[in-house]
Amino acid sequence: MALSALVFISGMIILMGLILTGMGLSYWYRDRILSASFTIPISDLMAGDIGVRGVVEVPEYGKLRTPVGKRKCVWYRTVVEKYRYRQGSDMHRREKVFEEMRGQEFKISDWTGTVRVRPQKAEMRLGNTIDRDIGGGGGSLDGFDRFCREEGIPFDRGFPPDIFHVKQEWIEPGMELKVIGGAQKGGRKTGPLNGGISPYVIGYGGPSRIFVISDAPEGEMSKAGRTLFILFTSIGGAIILLGSVILLGNILF
Repeated sequence: MALSALVFISGMIILMGLILTGMGLSYWYRDRILSASFTIPISDLMAGDIGVRGVVEVPEYGKLRTPVGKRKCVWYRTVVEKYRYRQGSDMHRREKVFEEMRGQEFKISDWTGTVRVRPQKAEMRLGNTIDRDIGGGGGSLDGFDRFCREEGIPFDRGFPPDIFHVKQEWIEPGMELKVIGGAQKGGRKTGPLNGGISPYVIGYGGPSRIFVISDAPEGEMSKAGRTLFILFTSIGGAIILLGSVILLGNILF
């Protein structure tokens, strides 16, 4: 193979490694922001990237319910997949039969006041999650039969039985959340310092473009970012090393 072709291939390998390393560093940057995002009292909110912690209030209007289980909530995401068996084989794959995400503006409160949160575009890290198989050996789930009837999804319990995979996460009133995002004026006047509604709304759009809603303990929020940082930088570094060895080998020898 011509030297120019080998140099080109080596350069592409190194470029790929640099891209992966850059992705890893972006996760490191997110991890640093999440780790350093201490919460402030709601009464001290100001425009820009902030972190607050509070309890979700019961909504005054537009009460949502999750598709599976009909749980009261202010935001949910539900994905239902059905296993499809391949003829003559025990192997199977999952086919999505239902997907829906809905949310409404909600309020969280601490001892100093209340602030509104718009959950659109938020990265959710919630413990309120169902993630399991239903039907056959997967067992049952309260409300799933009703969900199938309402959505017109056939659920055959014969042989072989229909098996579904349900993943549903939601935010319900009474949950304690940490919200890291961009605060901006929401067009309302400030209430009293103690127990008043903040004039700010928290949502997507701060300088860092980071918007996370989580009910995890303080030390758990950035764990996923650290894992991805290590993964991408390790793979990227190995690819850069491989490309460099190929390039130097062809130039020197």
